Amino acid sequence: GAGVGHAAGTGAGPLGRGQAGGDRRVKGGTAAARSAFRELSTKYPTSEYVPEAMFFTAQAYSAERNPDAADEQYVALISRFPKSPRVPTAMYKRALHLQSQKKTVEAKRIFQDIIKRFPRSDEAALADERLQSIKEHDGSGMSEATGNEKPFLDHLEELRNRPFRVAGALLSGIGVGLDVLSRLDII
Repeated sequence: GAGVGHAAGTGAGPLGRGQAGGDRRVKGGTAAARSAFRELSTKYPTSEYVPEAMFFTAQAYSAERNPDAADEQYVALISRFPKSPRVPTAMYKRALHLQSQKKTVEAKRIFQDIIKRFPRSDEAALADERLQSIKEHDGSGMSEATGNEKPFLDHLEELRNRPFRVAGALLSGIGVGLDVLSRLDII
């Protein structure tokens, strides 16, 4: 009804705040998006949307080229919401971050944990490829020329090789968002 639309329009409630954060993120305002997601997490700490807010906060930090802050968000998400569907991706991104810092032993442990805990996930396949790459590079997983570009370039290559997975994930995310909105009678 009109009250629901009004609430969504003003950003009231956890869904409205999450939507506001998403809208700001899409428009390129990562700092504003982080603020909306932080507000959601603070005002509604038990909301089902908090893991999503934490995940997108980490993504915003990544877009701002602040990998340490992004990593902190991934760690918090993994520890606070171990059953969230975002955990495999958060673990994978954390392992990439550790690998870029030449913390290969820690990264390997997380890649192995992803494969063990989420064997059917895309992240498990990517983690397995990472482990193979680490073995091929004498355990370093790093390029000798500059030190830390290889994990990033490998990750880009992985994404290039999976356009259908990326497109599918985007469509799935849009579908989930529309489903949530329709269940709450917002659309």
